Amino acid sequence: MGGTLTEVEDRLPDYLREMLQEIQELLTELARVRGPALYGYEIEGISARDAFKREYAENTYHRVKEIVELCSKFLKTTKRASK
Repeated sequence: MGGTLTEVEDRLPDYLREMLQEIQELLTELARVRGPALYGYEIEGISARDAFKREYAENTYHRVKEIVELCSKFLKTTKRASK
């Protein structure tokens, strides 16, 4: 997904373009932790609940929420412009 964003970077509004690197980093991180978030670290015997600290989860949630809000803004603006 991150590479795709780079391909269309010139068509993105400034507020998304400014966040592009952070979006790409977050997407990479979320892809990396997806398995452990669901299943934990089975070989080590660490459950999904114990795999991540609350502080990490809250920080990640706020980062994702900010990006979702920016994407919603983009979609609303795009929808209005196409009418």
